[in-house]
Amino acid sequence: MTTNTTPIRLADVCDECFGVLKLHLESCEQCVLSFDSERLGTRRKSQPERVVVMAVSLY
Repeated sequence: MTTNTTPIRLADVCDECFGVLKLHLESCEQCVLSFDSERLGTRRKSQPERVVVMAVSLY
């Protein structure tokens, strides 16, 4: 199994702000997400053909 880690900086998210991240992954078996106030990390078993990310603020 190969693990890919892709950090994405979330410059507009502050420490007390929580958001909902919705990912649409095509041709991907599994995706594990983790995020904090500055970055989003994803780990996946296979490389998706396309990733669509939508972030929604909860307040």
